[in-house]
Amino acid sequence: FKWDKTPKGMEIWNSNHTPKTWMQFSVVWVSQEITQKIGLNKIKNYLKDFDYGNQDFSGDKERNNGLTEAWLESSLKISPEEQIQFLRKIINHNLPVKNSAIENTIENMYLQDLDNSTKLYGKTGAGFTANRTLQNGWFEGFIISKSGHKYVFVSALTGNLGSNLTSSIKAKKNAITILNTLNL
Repeated sequence: FKWDKTPKGMEIWNSNHTPKTWMQFSVVWVSQEITQKIGLNKIKNYLKDFDYGNQDFSGDKERNNGLTEAWLESSLKISPEEQIQFLRKIINHNLPVKNSAIENTIENMYLQDLDNSTKLYGKTGAGFTANRTLQNGWFEGFIISKSGHKYVFVSALTGNLGSNLTSSIKAKKNAITILNTLNL
């Protein structure tokens, strides 16, 4: 994904990106390019076929910004339980897309090996509550143990999270701390 040299909000976003770095750094401008190329009708079909959250890609009321902002603390919502179900579909290759698309997604979600040699795959996200007084942060993904067993998880935080860490980094740190203690 080629950066157009226009400042994009976060320093890490101001460069060219690969599919892996797009996911790793939640590069909004790349997501916006992709959604606009795919188009609203096709996205709505994917949301329905994937049974993804509330499937609402309309965006903010009366702002006509679904294609560029529906997932940014806007109309598209998904609960932690629904996210777990979606992640299970990914790791079980149970989505109506090409197997190569699922494999590429899994590959791009790989982050690291944990202390117990379990492979960690995940995605962070962050935002604010509707009145912008509290932060939302999440880290979701799955682990694959040395024996090949797969476990899905979601770590979600909402609150006045303070400090210099963003809410998503805190959610990720909490999850990794817990996952490292498991004997898998």
